[in-house]
Amino acid sequence: SVTRGNIPVVPFYVSMDGVNYSRERVDISVADFYKAMVDNGSCFPKTSMPSIPDYLQAFRPLAKEGMPILCICLTKRFSGSYQSAFNAAGELKEEFPDARIEVMDSHAVTVLEGVFVREALRLRDKDLTLDEAVLLLKEIRDTGHIFFTTKDLKYLEHGGRLGKVASIAGSVLNLKPVLHFCNGDLDTTEVCRGRRRSLQRVIEKFATFIKKETSIWVNITLQPVWVWNRRSMMSFARMWTFALRSSASGP
Repeated sequence: SVTRGNIPVVPFYVSMDGVNYSRERVDISVADFYKAMVDNGSCFPKTSMPSIPDYLQAFRPLAKEGMPILCICLTKRFSGSYQSAFNAAGELKEEFPDARIEVMDSHAVTVLEGVFVREALRLRDKDLTLDEAVLLLKEIRDTGHIFFTTKDLKYLEHGGRLGKVASIAGSVLNLKPVLHFCNGDLDTTEVCRGRRRSLQRVIEKFATFIKKETSIWVNITLQPVWVWNRRSMMSFARMWTFALRSSASGP
């Protein structure tokens, strides 16, 4: 959608060693990023937000053409990228006083932010003004939900979302968290014993939120997954929705 919609993307920076940083989807592909994590179990990548000059580089050509600019950012609860973009917009206004720039906190991450961008693209293609599009986007940005589970707990521990003792205990007891993201917040809804049970609970949790005519995206990891899980999720989603999409997420 980003390519077809001619949407500029300001990439984050990722580092596999904490020293050398690469631009996501520019210097390193998503597949290579996750493959490095799978191939090296002790690899815990670090990320760095785009700088003000990075945003200015994306904004300036559009401002020169007099085009209204909508910058959709990762939730500011997880990243400082919103503030970086906001500051860049302020600097650009000094250079182009008549520029129309709206920096928007999507309240979202990962595929949910992608769905939000797709909706913004749809509104743009309907010839809505920037103000009209922003108003409608603000009405829907807190309606999305992400349910997921993890194969192990080490990334949650390393990211500071789980203590070391809890991580060790969870690994020994084969406990898997069921996590829910909504409105910029990530919470653990429950803990299950075993991978199969946690995947089943993700589907069941997800079912409590959906309605007919709901758009659903199913993320499938790059690691091998059980055929049971993939087929069950796809079949379940098709029963409830007119729109199903598949995309890749982490290991």
